[in-house]
Amino acid sequence: MTTQVTHPERLELQPEEEANRYSRQSILRSERMYGEGFQSPGGIEAVEAFCSMLRMREGMKILDIGSGLGGATFYFAERYGANVVGLDFSQEMVDISMERKEEKKLPCVSFQQGDIRTAILPKDTFDLAWTRDCILYIPEKDLVWKNVYASLNTGGQLFITDFCKGKGPLSKSFMTYLGDCHYHLQDLDTYGQTLETAGFQDIRIEDHTKAFIDSLRDELENLTTTSNQFFREFSESDFDYLVNRWDKKIQFCEQGDFLWGLFIAEK
Repeated sequence: MTTQVTHPERLELQPEEEANRYSRQSILRSERMYGEGFQSPGGIEAVEAFCSMLRMREGMKILDIGSGLGGATFYFAERYGANVVGLDFSQEMVDISMERKEEKKLPCVSFQQGDIRTAILPKDTFDLAWTRDCILYIPEKDLVWKNVYASLNTGGQLFITDFCKGKGPLSKSFMTYLGDCHYHLQDLDTYGQTLETAGFQDIRIEDHTKAFIDSLRDELENLTTTSNQFFREFSESDFDYLVNRWDKKIQFCEQGDFLWGLFIAEK
């Protein structure tokens, strides 16, 4: 029996032109870079490493916020027998995840389309709230963490990776990039303070930007060395888009503009 999430209202998360990045083609294009089931760096190896930082146990209840293609959701169910709710704003993501759930035959997993700011989550229910690289799109982060906090059991954990900005003056090119991508970034310390304001305790903050740069370079190298296979499924413009975007992210990280933060907190 899976936990239900309801949605009394919807807020626009992104303008329509940005929502186009979540077409089926663009989703599968990103998956080609990140690995099967993923829309964020590190693939299954990162999930396993991150789980080693947490109090994982059999049969726990997990909320996967921004569940994407279900890579982490399926792992939790298969490895820990967890009851997992995957919540994603993109209906296309949910549709693909549901197709894959049917193939895997995992009754303890559900995927739902919804906005984490306004979704009515069951109170005091989840042992872990997990989110990877998606809250950057949401300006009202206080609404996110207030809602998530209420959904966790006492002692429940929150795990986050998300993109942040440096504290120093940001380059003009990076500011343009943020506007084009509709990112709403905080610096690492402000991110932690927002979690504290929502009620979270024992907040752990780590800068994983170096690991992110390494991952970006590995992904670019893999794309280049397997380009023949890539062109069987995608176009030259898809290839150029990925190379350009990954090059920009590496540049901004090396400048200190763009950071990859890891956060662990507890209710």
